Amino acid sequence: MPYKIISQIRDIKYLRFIDGWQSLSKDINSWDAGGKTLLIFTVLTGDLTMVRELVENRKADVNKTDNWNWTPLMWAAKNGDREIVEYLLNKAALPAINAKNQYGLTATLAAAFNGDADVLQLLIAKGADLALPDNLGTTAISYAAKNGHKLAVALLLNSNADPFIRDRFQKNAVDHARENGHEEIVRLIVNFPRLVQP
Repeated sequence: MPYKIISQIRDIKYLRFIDGWQSLSKDINSWDAGGKTLLIFTVLTGDLTMVRELVENRKADVNKTDNWNWTPLMWAAKNGDREIVEYLLNKAALPAINAKNQYGLTATLAAAFNGDADVLQLLIAKGADLALPDNLGTTAISYAAKNGHKLAVALLLNSNADPFIRDRFQKNAVDHARENGHEEIVRLIVNFPRLVQP
């Protein structure tokens, strides 16, 4: 069966699922038994067509969190779904760009943790706060350095992220990179031309 036909059948089945959700709850923005909204569930599937359907035709709230305070934008950033991140940012998700979940994670921190430079670039362009830490004081550049994501670290440095902000354990991005054996990232940070280490 050609892909286009399979895709159309899947979309029809999903639209029926959406209709069923609405008939059960009467509210497209309500939570399911697992604490997620239909939009978040759809973001997690990575289906931009159905995300558009929910936002544009079913009036799903792009800033409605799940019961752990994760926004659709956070989930899309965590999953590295650049197209959905871009779509949500263009559909009024900007107030949620620096929103925090129960652990203090933001969309930017999730993207940095995974080293997703494409998603980070979108978030930075829309004004993400690069100094905003999680509940333990870890910043985006510390997450990227800790996990060995050189491209993400370089992008964050070029976007004026401060690698010398210390977390609750008195560690900064250099410390995290060094502890995890990422000496190339240590050199990148300490030799970055615009930085003066305090």
